[in-house]
Amino acid sequence: MIMRERTELLLMLISICWRSVSAFELTLLHTNDLHSRFDEITGRGSACRDKDREQGLCYGGVARIKYAVDQIREETRGNMLFLNGGDFFQGTVWYSMFKWRIVANLTANLGYTASSLGNHEFDDGVPDLVNFAAIIAPYYPLLACNLDLSEEPLLKNKIQGSIVVTVEGEQIGIIGFVTPDTKDLASVGKVKFLNEVESIRKEIQELKERHPGLGIFIAVGHSGYSEDKKIAQEVEDLDVIVGGHTNTFLWTKNDTHSHIPDDHPMGPYPTVVTRASGQQCLVVQTSGYGKYLGRLDVTFDQNGQIKSFQGWPILLDQSKPEDTDLKRLVEAYRSRVAEKMNTLVGESLVLIDGGRPKCRLEECSFGDFVTDAMATEMGVDIALINSGGIKGSFEKGPISMGDVFTAMPWSNTIDVVEIPGDVLKQVLEYSVSEYDPDHPDPSGRFLQYSGLIVVYDVSQPVGHRLVEAYTGSPDEPEFWQRVTDDKTYTMAVLSFMARGGDGYQMIPDHLLAHKNTGYLDNDLIVRYLTKYSPLEEPEMGRIRFGAVSSFHSSAVQPALSSQHAWAILTFDTLLAFTFSLV
Repeated sequence: MIMRERTELLLMLISICWRSVSAFELTLLHTNDLHSRFDEITGRGSACRDKDREQGLCYGGVARIKYAVDQIREETRGNMLFLNGGDFFQGTVWYSMFKWRIVANLTANLGYTASSLGNHEFDDGVPDLVNFAAIIAPYYPLLACNLDLSEEPLLKNKIQGSIVVTVEGEQIGIIGFVTPDTKDLASVGKVKFLNEVESIRKEIQELKERHPGLGIFIAVGHSGYSEDKKIAQEVEDLDVIVGGHTNTFLWTKNDTHSHIPDDHPMGPYPTVVTRASGQQCLVVQTSGYGKYLGRLDVTFDQNGQIKSFQGWPILLDQSKPEDTDLKRLVEAYRSRVAEKMNTLVGESLVLIDGGRPKCRLEECSFGDFVTDAMATEMGVDIALINSGGIKGSFEKGPISMGDVFTAMPWSNTIDVVEIPGDVLKQVLEYSVSEYDPDHPDPSGRFLQYSGLIVVYDVSQPVGHRLVEAYTGSPDEPEFWQRVTDDKTYTMAVLSFMARGGDGYQMIPDHLLAHKNTGYLDNDLIVRYLTKYSPLEEPEMGRIRFGAVSSFHSSAVQPALSSQHAWAILTFDTLLAFTFSLV
């Protein structure tokens, strides 16, 4: 016993002496929000096609990630860590087909040191997460220190709050965390979510007590860029935060490395947070989907303080080699996915037009179709989709799974949100804030609607183009009502919009309620097609342009089902009377 204590004391003294005379260099590699993009993708995150590959527009894929990580591991002689900021799960037909098993199979050999949990790891419930955690445990741990798992005993021993690793003789504490919003976004069972700052502080203190001399702390988490910066400011001991959740692209303006033009930087890489004490914490994140491999090189001084750093997101374009063995495994999955993509899921009697720029300038039948599907399947009166989310049409005839994923490639989840009427008006106004029919590529923020009739006058200045908006159902035309400021509206939107995508920041900023249903847009469309196929031309007339007077005579009738034609005169009269009061 005495010998053991002396040995531990000697090791601690050696560590302290070593640090007193030497700086420590560490390379930190990281990914986040892979969202089951195991194969190559385009810059927008959709499946890479032959024509994309011919133009050199394919990025990422786990085989390319593995090759790059292995190369850097050799370059640094193993003096590195590789972390993931959550959300391996969800987002492609690959995941829809194979669930957690494909995530385990295709990430096990990437060489991760650890991964935080993401909210989507809970999408299919606690039992699936338990299975995934058990299978992946020999390869890398799943971390989240801000969970109370006392009522989920099967998960309790599968998720760790932190780990301590040794790199070149230096001990490093790695702490995980995940957004408490997960409780509202996924199927979390009886898991309770705690405040990140308080939980990380507590975890660090416990690590210090168990590991005297431990002086470098890295957090890997899934709470978003803004929250990461808050944590960096408030947790004194943290040196680096590897983040996720918001898919934030960070970039240093004078960086000479390549990046995809459509990836707009939201801050510098790394983002440096300086506390009142003068200590620094470095915050990093990539834009997600595996398009980039983040690399941060940090030098710590003899006291474990950051001395210097440099880093950048490495663009994993087609010039980067792929790991041969992993590529072969990906190709095997790809062939099975291709079989499913050829599966017929419905039929259309007409062209359901999702053409560009049509859907970005006016109401289009695909916009009507997909928002009707969202509203119907989610059981709400209103649904919105930004036209940038529409990438194809359904031709007349059979509809395959591949047609669905071509037209809606992003694999967003469908969110149900509640916002005040004045915010809904802001959303509708913002839809035409960049409206320009002469532009060669009109803005994708232009919205398509279900459950709304909206009138615009685009000759007016930006911010004053919304004339009127009414909400209701063709099944009850006599009850359509004007959108009012003081009423609350529940609607289905893509997760992209729910988190402020395309500039719709007024939605997350003014949410009264928010539910991530877990349904992928592609899956929802397939489900709708199986119920309502064959498709016919949707009822048009939801979006109108011009003066108020043009609304009365022609706007309403096309928006109503023919079976309600008896009510058109009454409804027109009602609208005319309403406008006379404006």
